[in-house]
Formats: sequence, C-alpha cells, structure tokens
Amino acid sequence: MLLTAVAAANGSDGTGSRQSFSEFRQSVLSDYASFRENVLKDYARFLENAWVEYDRFKGIERDETPKPDKAPVAPRQTDAPTRGGDLPAPRAIADDDQPAPAPPAAAPEPQTPRPAPEPAPEETFDFHGMTFSLPQTDLSVPRRLGSEKEFASLWRELDSDSQARALCSHLQTLAASHRFNDYLTFDLVRGYVNARYSGHHSTARMALSHFLLTHMGFGARLGMTATGDGLLLLPFTQTVYGRPYMRIDGTRFFIFADSDNLDPSTSITTCRLPDGARTGRELDLRFAQAPAIPYKPHPFHLEFGGIQLNGNVNANLFPMLYRYPQMEMTDYASTVLEPELRADIVGQIKSQLAGRPQLEAVDALLRFTQSAFSYATDDQAHGFEKPYFFEEMLFYPQCDCEDRAVFYTYLLWNALGVENQMITYPGHESAAVCLTEPIGGDSYSFDGRTFYISDPTYIGARTGQCMPDYVTTRPQVDHHYR
Repeated sequence: MLLTAVAAANGSDGTGSRQSFSEFRQSVLSDYASFRENVLKDYARFLENAWVEYDRFKGIERDETPKPDKAPVAPRQTDAPTRGGDLPAPRAIADDDQPAPAPPAAAPEPQTPRPAPEPAPEETFDFHGMTFSLPQTDLSVPRRLGSEKEFASLWRELDSDSQARALCSHLQTLAASHRFNDYLTFDLVRGYVNARYSGHHSTARMALSHFLLTHMGFGARLGMTATGDGLLLLPFTQTVYGRPYMRIDGTRFFIFADSDNLDPSTSITTCRLPDGARTGRELDLRFAQAPAIPYKPHPFHLEFGGIQLNGNVNANLFPMLYRYPQMEMTDYASTVLEPELRADIVGQIKSQLAGRPQLEAVDALLRFTQSAFSYATDDQAHGFEKPYFFEEMLFYPQCDCEDRAVFYTYLLWNALGVENQMITYPGHESAAVCLTEPIGGDSYSFDGRTFYISDPTYIGARTGQCMPDYVTTRPQVDHHYR
C-alpha cells in the first residue's frame, strides 16, 4: 500500500515528475495534523454523548513464578566447574506474542503564546521533592465534575482560554529543559495539576490533565469509575507490566488513577470517539537521553573480594522513578540515567581488574556482584514488583536477581569488554558470558557461539555453574551485549 502511495506521489514512472517523496510525506503529516485538530475541536461533543464501558483486563505479568525469599547458595567448589554438557539454547530476544506497536503519530508543534510586555509572575510546585516553577496561570476549573455535560463544558472553556494553551507550551518547555521522556512529561503534567489544584476532586484534576496531555500531542483518554472518580487512560509503545488496562478499538490503554489500589471490580467508562480517530501519539517509556534534574548527592560504598566502588548517585532520581511503569528487561539494561557516574564506575572496575586474565576478571566481578549487595525480593523490599535501573542499585540497600543481572552484564561489557547475555528463567534472571578461551562448565550455544552461565545471584558460584533447577530449562535472552 505504501509503494502504491509512493508511486502515486512520484508519478507512475517513478520519475518524481508530480511530487517528491518528502513533499508527499509532509502532506500526509499535514493531513493527519488537520484531522487530529478537527477531532480535538469536536471533542466536547464526544464528551457530552453517553460514555461506554470497554473491556478491562488485569495487569500483564512478565513472570508469575515467585522468586526465592533468600538468594540460593552454590555448593562449595575448590576446582573449576567440570560438569559441562550443553544447556538448552535460549530463545532469542523477541516479543512475538504481542502485536507490533503502531508508529507514533507526529506531535503537533507547541503553540507558543504571544510574548507579554512584562515577564509573567511565576508559581512553584513540588515534583517528587524538587521545586519546579512555571509562569503563573489562572484557569477556571470546577472543583468537581459529575456528568458528561460538565466534562464537555470544561473542555470548551479551556479550549477557548489562551492561558490553557499557554500552559501546554510552558509544560512542554519545562519538560524539554529537563530532558524528560514521554512518561516523565506525563508525570510532570500530573504533578503540576495535583499540586496546583490539590483541593479539587479527581474528576476535575483528571479532566484538566487530559486536556493538557492531548494538546501536547499525547493520545490520552479520560475515564470515570462507577463510583464517580476520574482517571486517565494512556497508550504506550511498549507492553506495560503489572498495570490494569482497557482495550479500546484494538489499542491497550493503561489505567492511571489517584491510587494504584483501584478496585478491580469497579466498572470504567470513557467517551466514544469516531472510528480511527487518534488524538495523539503513544507514550514511550524509554529514555533517549539522561534526565537533567537538580543534583542531590547520595554516597555509596560497596566492597567485596578486593573490589571497591565509591561515589555519589543523584538522590533526586529515585522518588521520580519509584513507581515507574514496568517495562521489558532490555529497556532497563539499555537505559543510562547518569552518564558521568557510569563512566566513573567503569573506570574504577577497569583499574582494579586491569591485567588479570579474562576468566579471573569475570569471576572477580561475579563474586563482587553476588556478595556486595544484600538480597531481597521486590515484595520484601517495596511491597510490589520493581525492577531497578543500574543507578538504583547504588541507592537501595537490597536488590534481587533481575537488578543484579542488569548491573553485572553492563559492567561485563563496558568495563571488561566481555560479550554477554542477560537471560531469564521462570522466576529468575541470570547471565551468560562468551569467553575467548573455552572452559568446563554449564554452557549453551547461541548463533554458533558458546555462552557460559555466570549467575550474579547464585551466591558463591563461579562462571560455568548453573543453578540445578534450571539445567534443563530453556531460557530467553532479554539483552545481548555484543
């Protein structure tokens, strides 16, 4: 279909006599922007029609197998592992069970308000313990909304208010200045609205947030529970784990309420939009760049087996990430939140393991990761599933297998230059290394190369020792450093 459209754009002979591809693409984007703008103009009419209930689903679980309450300990071994024998080859990185996400729609250009003759006064608000400021706005927002007509009326009032449009631009500028990704931009909008209108009911705050998010280019939807509480429905480019969602016209919209303890039995309704109407793009959970936020040092000191790591991590990151939606493990592994800190840690590891043979260096880093951190499952430490980004390992006092795997595999590659894979078994995240010289021990073949199990949660194990429970289990590759 795309080839047909391109041929039509270029002329039947492909000479470009009628229209260049870039002009054709621009016309498609322009048509979409015009279509989207018409949908937003008519949104009040959609809001005042009867709302409908869509199918609701419980959160998708990445792995329902429980993790062990205590880190397993390997039997003491004086010699190198000798069992050998091929383990089942892992499945390659894939998410074949999930439909491929639709390409994100082009975001509209932020509408910049006309400059005022004098700088506008500013208002401050708290965002996860940090003080942010915006030009002051004064919007007329009812304290509570209770009917479709009231939601529609607020939309019309905001849509005609230049201050509401200006607020969209101010929030976009603030998010961009802190290099926030899509999710943190949403969280910034939510944080501002909740702080500025803290005395308002959830219906009013969610309706305002919905207006702002849609005009900032996101495909958010507004919802309401049977008990009269407001909530937001957000589409993402990735699968989000552990969060309930609704399926609307084939798209998953994940549910965000004032509390994550939303009654799973309560019904949720939202307004019906015309078939094919997209009010904006899906949100991307990944980080294209590190956030630029105020720095609050938090010291760390880790030591085991002759290796020490010392430094400071930015404590302002962690309240902001505490309830971050769960993603695929590869997204945690590929995210860098503090580049300078990472470079310093890599330098410390390199200097302390310099000159050692490859296997000796790998095992030294393995023992350090196994024993420098205290073990606890996410339920024990936080009361909910919470995979860590690398930097979070340096802040929280306890961690589990997936956190250690993220930490260990990153340093294997970036400090030691060792090709490796982060692999997952039911209830367990592990790692495997591709060495320059063969060794005895548990290994598998992947793309014609041999990978030896090197498990950062199997306490006391060496490279080449697989937990007995997983010797016959086929893992899946979550991330591959090569």
